[in-house]
This record gives sequence, C-alpha cells and structure tokens, in this order.
Amino acid sequence: MDGVLAGKGGEWWVEVVATVRSWLGLVAGWKGAAMERGKGGRGVASWPEGEEEEGLEASSWRKREFLEGRRGEAYGYGGEIDAMRAAEFSRLKGTVYLDHAGATLYSEVQLRKCLGKLERSVFSNPHSGSSKGGGGSFEAARAATLSMFNTTGEDYYCVFTSGATASLKLVGESFPWSAQSSFLYTKDNHNSVLGVRNYALDQESEAAAVSVSAGSDGRFDIDALGPLSRPSSPGRGRSKRRGGGGKSVNLFAFPAESNFSGVRYNLDVVNELRGRRCRIGGRTIGGGQEWFVLLDAAKACCTSPPDLSKYPADFVAISFYKIFGYPSGLGALLIRKDSAKVLQRKYYGGGTVKVSVAEEDYFRRRDEEDGWEDGTLPFLSLEAVHEGFEQIRKLSFQKIEDHTSALTEYTAREMDAMRHCNGERVCEIYGRHTPGSKDTKAAFEVGQGPVIAFNLMRSDSSYVGYKKVETLGEARGIVLRTGCHCNPGACSGFLGLTPEETRLNFESGHSCWDDKDVMNGKPTGAVRISFGYMSTFEDADSFLEFLRGCFLERQEPLSRDLTGGANGTTTSTTTGELALSGIFVYPIKSCQGFRVRGSWPVSESGLFLDRRWAIADESGAILTQKKVREMTQVSTDVDASRTELVLDAPGMVPLKVSIVGGADSSALRERAGSWLSSFLGRKCRLLETSCDGGNFSNQGGCLLVSEESVRNLLPDDDQEAVSKACMRFRPNFLVKGGAPFQEESWTRVSFGKAVGLEKVRECGRCGMIGRDLLDSLNKKRKNLNFGVLLSLSGGGAAAPQAEVAEGSSVTFS
Repeated sequence: MDGVLAGKGGEWWVEVVATVRSWLGLVAGWKGAAMERGKGGRGVASWPEGEEEEGLEASSWRKREFLEGRRGEAYGYGGEIDAMRAAEFSRLKGTVYLDHAGATLYSEVQLRKCLGKLERSVFSNPHSGSSKGGGGSFEAARAATLSMFNTTGEDYYCVFTSGATASLKLVGESFPWSAQSSFLYTKDNHNSVLGVRNYALDQESEAAAVSVSAGSDGRFDIDALGPLSRPSSPGRGRSKRRGGGGKSVNLFAFPAESNFSGVRYNLDVVNELRGRRCRIGGRTIGGGQEWFVLLDAAKACCTSPPDLSKYPADFVAISFYKIFGYPSGLGALLIRKDSAKVLQRKYYGGGTVKVSVAEEDYFRRRDEEDGWEDGTLPFLSLEAVHEGFEQIRKLSFQKIEDHTSALTEYTAREMDAMRHCNGERVCEIYGRHTPGSKDTKAAFEVGQGPVIAFNLMRSDSSYVGYKKVETLGEARGIVLRTGCHCNPGACSGFLGLTPEETRLNFESGHSCWDDKDVMNGKPTGAVRISFGYMSTFEDADSFLEFLRGCFLERQEPLSRDLTGGANGTTTSTTTGELALSGIFVYPIKSCQGFRVRGSWPVSESGLFLDRRWAIADESGAILTQKKVREMTQVSTDVDASRTELVLDAPGMVPLKVSIVGGADSSALRERAGSWLSSFLGRKCRLLETSCDGGNFSNQGGCLLVSEESVRNLLPDDDQEAVSKACMRFRPNFLVKGGAPFQEESWTRVSFGKAVGLEKVRECGRCGMIGRDLLDSLNKKRKNLNFGVLLSLSGGGAAAPQAEVAEGSSVTFS
C-alpha cells in the first residue's frame, strides 16, 4: 500500500499556487479575481485594486476558481446542485456531511414519496394469500438492482438480504469448503469479508491474504502475503490437505472499491481468474481447480457500480443505504446463475421451502430467489427501493461519478499542497490520487473513488491523533469518519503497521473505536472524508478551511506544550500554595450541579450523589446534553439535611423529592420522570445507580480541574472569565494555585489529612466545553485532554465517613 500521495504531477504550478493560497487562506484582505487559465492549467492570479474578500466572499472567489478549472464542468449537474441541495436536503443547514462511504443521505423528496405510498396503501405479509402489494414491488426492485449492474435476471439471481455483511456471510456459510479448497482474499478487504475465512478454516481449507500484481506477460500474479494458521484452535490447520486428487473448489474475494481509501481495483481479474489465466503462487491455475469470485461492491455502488456484463463475478454483495440512504437494513446478494449450483445451503426458514415434514427429515427448497430468502422479507422497506433508484436515475451514475470525482480531485490537491511554515507537509494522504504510477500494482489498482483517507502531521513531523480531528470537526458541524474503518488490511498497509505491532497495540489496550489514536509514534487509524451525490463545493471548502484554521502552523510555536501529558505547559509560573477552592456535585447526569458549601462525603464511587441518576428515553437510552440541549437548563440542589433533591427549570414549579432509599426511591424516580418529561417535551424516566457504588459518569472517577490551567487557555487574565470557563469543564474538585497543567504529573492527591485519591487518567474533552475552549486546547496541547480523573478505588485511602472540605490544602505526589 505505497499509494501515499506524492504530489509530483506534471502541472507543478498548480501546486505552487495552491500552496501560496493555503498559507494565505485565513488572512484578512484577500483580493479576489478569477484566474486566467490556459488549456489544462492555471495562469497567474490578477488582484483588482480595492476589492477585499473575506469570509463568504473569499469562499465565493475560491468557488469561481474551482468552476473555471479543469474539472469545473463535471461539477454540479449542469448548475442544478444548489437548487437540489436546498430543496431536498434542507436539514443539512449548518452541517458539513462527509461520511458518504459510511452511509449516504436520503433525499427529503424521496422520503416523502415513500411515506406517501405507505399512507395511501395497505400492505400485508407477502406470504399471505390475500396479500396486497409486495410481489410486484419485489420483482421491480430486483430488476432495478440488476439493471444498476447492467445485467438481467437471465444471468443473475438477486437475493434480498439485510445488507452486504449478511450477503457475504451467506456465501461463506454456503460455500462447499473442503481440505482441497482455498480462500484467497486481498489484504484490502472489509472485516465482513475476512470473517468468511472462519468458515474455510473450520473445514480445513487453506486461507491467506494475497497481493495482486501484473507479470511481464500481462497476466495477474496472485501471491500469498504469508500463511494463515490457527495453532490455538484445535482441529484447524492443513494436516488433512491435499490428501487425494479430484477437483478443488476455491474462492477469491476482493472489493471493487476500498472502503478505507477509495482505491478502485481492476475488475479484469474476474475474467482472468474465471478463465484460469492468473498465476497463483507462481503457477498457472490447473484444470482441476475451479475458482469463484466474491466481489464486495458495497462501496463502489455509491457512485460507480461494476458492469457485470463485462465482469461477471460469481457473487456480488451490496447495501442499499450506501447508494441512496434509505432504507437501511436491506441489501442484496447477486448470484450468477451458472454458479449458484456450487452453493450448498443447510438452513431453511419460512417461505424458502415447497414442502417440509415435521416428523421426518424431509423438505424441498423453493427455486430461484425464493429458496434463499429466509422468513418474511422487509416488504415495507422494499417499497422504498423504487424511490431510491428513481432518485439516482434523475441524475445518472455517470454524472454522479463526474460530480464526486471533481470534488475529490480538488480537495485532495488542495490538501496535498498545504505546508507548514517550515515547509513540512500537513496532510499524509492514502490512495491513488496521483495518476500515472508505473509500478506493477498499478495494473490492479486502477483508479480512485470519492474518498480521501489521510492523517495530519505537525511541523515537527509528528502525527495529530485522528480523534482530535474528529472532535474539533464535530464542534464545527463536520461529520467525518476516523479509525481503521473495519478494514484492518488497508489500514495497516498504508500506515506501515506490521501484524506484530497490531497485536502489541491490542495487548497494550487499543481496540476498535477507542481513543488510542497514536501509539509508539504511529497512528492506529486514519481520518476519512467521502463525497456523495449531493455534496457541494461549500462542503469541501468548509473542510479545507477547517484544516487550515486548526492544523496549519503559520509560525513557529512558542513555548507550546506539544506532549499533552505529564510534560504540561509551564508558560506561567507557580501562583502559590494549592488549595481546594470548590466542590461541585451533579446529581443527574448532564444537568446542572450545585456547589458545596462546607464539606461533602466521598467514597470509592466518588462524591455522594454525584451522577447517581440519569435521564433515559422510552427505549432506555440515556439522554445527554449532546442529544437534548434543554437538559442544561435543569438545575439540581440538595437540602441541608441531604435528604431531598430539588429540581428546577424555566417555567416549571420546583420539585422536591426524597432521596432516602427504600420505597421512596421508586417514588422519586416516578415523580421526577414525570416532571422531566413535562419540561423536556418527551417521554422519559429517571434511572438510578446502586446506593452502594457506581455512577453514570462517562469516564469514571471525580474530575479535578485547575484554575491556573483554565487561565492558561484564555486570552485574557480575567478572574470572572476564568471562573465561568472552569464551570464549562464540569469539575468535581476545583483547585487554585500551582502551575498550569501541573496536575497532569500527579499520581496521588490528598485534600487535607482525611482524603487521598489516586489518578485514574486524564479526561478527554469533547465539543460540549465550547468551540473556543476546544480551539485553545488544540493550539496549546498535543491532545484534547483537560483535567484529571481521581478515584479512591485505585488504592487511595479515606477515613470512615470521610468528608472533603472546601478550602482544604492540596498535596500531591
């Protein structure tokens, strides 16, 4: 995976101009004018006197430049994109959606048509004799799906499933694996494909990740990247392989387009493999080997579906929500009819048999698609497939491909041109964004889809953690994807991670979806943006401005903390002895808390009553400020005897409920749930943790925040501003004195003589602290951690019935 963007194309002046613009992107006083262009390139910028363009005007200038460029004509469906976006995607106002590889968006017009059909019609179970609707819609959906691939029901079955993963699983569990079989798959594959190898290994089949390259004679060479074995799994291995002759039935799997990087693969492999013209392990496929091809087309179908009339893969997996957003939970497996006979299904469900005898092992499966579709199909969702395809037909896949390619090429070029003040690259981009590569893999890696996978780098060449990019983007309404994107092979290949490093990272605590984004100096994943048919230039421009504003270093950093951990910023000197200046308790998660006057009990579970309750919706999902902003207006307090909880909110009569245990506990939850439902305008209930321990804190422990650290983040040394900013971090313990970020080096903290707590970890921050504080953290820290989580359970000690008191001295070690 050596496709890191080199940025060495022939039109070098394009990069020069883009580089200069990246340095000047946020500088006020930009002068605007269209660039004069010759054929195939840009000319020299002409800046008319007296015309200042900032903000939206600067964006307008960049858009004019883009539209007059070499890909401008491909963008926007002949000028219709802005009107379509306003009429059909109005909900995107304030949001920059760049995760179309994860799930594209449905049109509001499309959805209204679907709901209108459901309102006007009666649909019953399609297996019922009196069924209304369903049958005709099913066949129409099958025909539309096959048409997308330029094929028909004469050559392929279209079997509806719950999605691409279910389709891949169906092939894996039905394939006739044996000790003579091989399952080969390209390293760049989704986890849902890698899971198929478990079926192969269970039947003693050989399984291996492979590379594909072009030989000097033009044939494809498929070579294993290493043997795959499971020594820890008894019964699995190759001890029974190749014991006798006979024909071997084998499966080769690859994606039409990588969901990680957007790299597109040469579908000629389908014909070469089916025609036994490939070499596997240096040998031409023998006559006794029968090969079938499993094609993961889930990502490719977003913009450029494979043409099965030219590349007749045996099995093709897709998901409809990747294509037109709605419905989700519905996909298809296309099975080439002359290959269907090889699959051997064991299970059968309702609707898949002609006859079944309960008392005997006797059944006969239905023919064609009906024999594969277990149970009742999601017939209401299938009604929506027609409207989805109509949405695509209005534009055509070719125009969608042109539109998204124009945005991708522009954005990747601008990203590649970004340089820090010392000339170091800002973006490390993965994929085939630079055409014309001459290596042998180029024969297999033939193009680039509308995806940009990348990592960001600082001026010292260290990596910016992808979680930081995600958090800062979320605060600006930018939706993107981070991690390995369920494609460990492509991820490790581009990032240079060996299998041993991947295992060591896991053993050191890293797993999918956690925040350990850089380990031992290497990223564990990447940031991914992807464009869809309704994406606009403004989406791309907003994203690029986000990168320039948050990550482009325009001057050398001065005494700046680039480590974020124990090497805290020390730009301010110690301000005196440390003291506990405030204690805060938040009885209900995500609601306002109260300040303790005097002292307060503390135990292994934290401060008494802290996050003891949480608000849940009807399904039991816990609500937070991110989901329900009105929760920030709910204030909480406790009476002097600590036996009553008081709730208040604008326009509501304050509610007092007993917090004594026993029967009163359920009464509290019932009364408070009703009160909260009334204020929040939604049915909800109050959940309670055990009185003996535990709370609803996201990261656990009591949060300690330093006033001096907060002061370091603010532009002005104003005590009122510092006090307000401190509360945005929702601390339990507020400490005054010492040096900024000194607390991050502590391992143990004591308040007075009675209470000692141990550091659990630093607290990761999200956009709820506010974009200004988040941006300040970004400028001053290598990560977005702020505050320290403390706990007694880590070995700290407290006297029986210990209470921590405001004003206590703070000591640490």
